[in-house]
Amino acid sequence: MMAYLNYLTNLYSKKNIRIDAENKPEYAGGSDGLLEQKYLGEYVPVQDDTSGIWCVQTGYGFESGDINYIASEFSGTGLIYHFMHNGEMDHVHGFESVLCEILKDPEHVDIVTDYGEYSDQEAQMVKGIKRAAKFVQAHHRPMTNDAYGK
Repeated sequence: MMAYLNYLTNLYSKKNIRIDAENKPEYAGGSDGLLEQKYLGEYVPVQDDTSGIWCVQTGYGFESGDINYIASEFSGTGLIYHFMHNGEMDHVHGFESVLCEILKDPEHVDIVTDYGEYSDQEAQMVKGIKRAAKFVQAHHRPMTNDAYGK
């Protein structure tokens, strides 16, 4: 992932796509306000030395986060993983985040596979987590190999 981000960074730097200072977007505030103030107008991803957080100004706003999220936003190729939580549609930008949501609340979080972003392996893992959680809750003990229903 780092090699790909470096490739994109070098490619865009060579094309000199930076916008002149007078065309910088106005500071919009928000939860990442300090990072946004510091890196507003950085159209090629940069990593903040203090926090280690990656930042980039895109055509639709300022983005900050981990390397996977920023690389996907910058390249325009990132997946959005849809899921339902208590009947409300939500999304995250990585399968690891989906797993976090499901592990926190396996009874009320379900993946939405209509958009094709989940692989068969990911869908099977989610089913396995939900099955294991139901078993543990019903029997008040950890699952055994026999309980996985192979």
